[in-house]
Amino acid sequence: MIKAIIIDDESKARDLLELLIHESGRAITVVAKCADMIQGVAALKKHQPDVLFLDIEMPEISGLQLLEFIPNPNFEIVFATAYDQYAIKAFELAALDYLLKPIDEDKLAITIDRLGQKVSFKKRLLTYEQNRQQAEPVKICIPSSQKDYDIVLVKDILAIEANRNYSVIHTGQQKFILSKSLSHFVDQYLPIQGFVRTHRSWIVNLHYAQKLNKSTKEIILPNLSVPVSRNNYLEVKNQLLNFPK
Repeated sequence: MIKAIIIDDESKARDLLELLIHESGRAITVVAKCADMIQGVAALKKHQPDVLFLDIEMPEISGLQLLEFIPNPNFEIVFATAYDQYAIKAFELAALDYLLKPIDEDKLAITIDRLGQKVSFKKRLLTYEQNRQQAEPVKICIPSSQKDYDIVLVKDILAIEANRNYSVIHTGQQKFILSKSLSHFVDQYLPIQGFVRTHRSWIVNLHYAQKLNKSTKEIILPNLSVPVSRNNYLEVKNQLLNFPK
């Protein structure tokens, strides 16, 4: 079920749009109706809707000022207004659609169908990303000779260090050299909880962090000290503070 919020300063306009949405027969429900932007922003934060139906000309704060309150909205926007001169500006704000009042039922149905497709795609993409992150690599096979491989468990990795076009994997007891750049491991391991980039040349497993030295800008691991760049220091600190105990 798609969740929708309506922001319009006219009570009759809000009620009529809700009725038209209901009569469209689509899987969409209105979870809040708001008379102004202040009420609307509070409702958006509370309900986390899939779509916002937004009037433009309202007292005090225009609908076009939405991004001043929510700079990066994670919902679709459909403008519903009696004025056509704002269409270009609306689409510059990445609006899904621009409906002119009085709203045509067929046009609204087409908009909701497009909305459904977009919401469905976003949810599938989110599911894919969650599954991809959950499918964490468990082992790395590292060639040790022409025929043999060393097997390293990802959970045993303390840190990975860049060395030109190679990477050095530190496990505390051993070092393994692999002919892959650090960017390969950034893509593979940064999504995994606990791995963080501390420096352009280092990735660290925070499970093994023992100390973050503010003065030397280093993170201390068993038998290993890893530099933390000035740009990455706050991110590393925040991740350590919020790391599960």
